[in-house]
Amino acid sequence: MTQECELLDDMEKRLKKRAYIRTFMKTYRKKEKRGHEQLKAQKVQLENEVRAMFLSTGRYVRTKTMLSWKDIASALATSKNEVLDTNQQLRAQVMSLHGIVQEMHHWAGIVRPLTVTSSWRNVSLPASPTSRSLAKDWISRQLLEQMNRVLTSQPFPADHAKYHDWDMIFSDDDSHFHIKQCSQFVWDVPIESVVTLYYRHACSALWLDGHQPLGLQSLKEETEQTTLHQLISRAGEHVNLLSGISRGKDCCHIVLKQIQDDESFALNGRRQRNRTAWLEIKRLSATKTQLRVYCETSQNFTNDGYTSVDVEAKRVSVDVNGLSDHMKRTTLRNTMVSRTNVALAMANDNMMKLLVQVDTSS
Repeated sequence: MTQECELLDDMEKRLKKRAYIRTFMKTYRKKEKRGHEQLKAQKVQLENEVRAMFLSTGRYVRTKTMLSWKDIASALATSKNEVLDTNQQLRAQVMSLHGIVQEMHHWAGIVRPLTVTSSWRNVSLPASPTSRSLAKDWISRQLLEQMNRVLTSQPFPADHAKYHDWDMIFSDDDSHFHIKQCSQFVWDVPIESVVTLYYRHACSALWLDGHQPLGLQSLKEETEQTTLHQLISRAGEHVNLLSGISRGKDCCHIVLKQIQDDESFALNGRRQRNRTAWLEIKRLSATKTQLRVYCETSQNFTNDGYTSVDVEAKRVSVDVNGLSDHMKRTTLRNTMVSRTNVALAMANDNMMKLLVQVDTSS
């Protein structure tokens, strides 16, 4: 009886072992079959990729046979060459960008003795084209971001009435002055004409060389969002005016800034003035446009500092001979304020003539 039990136990163990082996082999065969199917799918995918490579080079001839190793090697060699070319281009691009970063770091870190402005970065441009473009964009964006704050701080009328305020303001120590202008005009012209005048013909619009027509060629450089106007006026003023623009459907913002230090436009000892302006141009109708402008302009200066009040007065034909320093400043200011108010109507007429020229030429 004991022997029979042992035989039964041994038989049961053998059956269990056989069942386990059958299950294991069944699972193994399924796994092997899946791997085989995956390899077949990968083979088809690789053949399609190689075929696409040949099609892109124009050297592929359709065939029902499998691709030869020679064809595959040729395709891989082509792909390798493309990767090497791309790598070389990227290395060159990295070197170029490294140079730009170094130059912009140099631009942002040098302190130059510009006595007229507290923010020298706003008034300098490097010579390198890429760095120069980046600097222009940076300057114009800074000014455009100030637009709302600057204009809302001025007493513009709520309606569309004409408004003009011009003043000459001396520093606390009377060492120099700056001119402040706040004006509002409404013209019977399309908004596009006003934008074109101030963006592409800024020197004519601002009378930087007297009452010059649009033929004054001052636009020297242009990018998607900036223009640069350069001019040596007949009176000897060095003008290097950067303009930035932000366009909307019915409103356009333009900013203007004198570039005092330009590696591509030598000053050569000429006098210049720091000039900054914010312009808001609004469409009132298809043929009517409103302009709001706030502008600050410094006294003339050279590398040696500000020109004297006597020189400034002589330049604008104001007689201050024999007067005290205080009376020189007072006489110069009062005379220029009076002249500006009297000339306002003439100035508006001159602007209309320029706008008509822009409208007819566009």
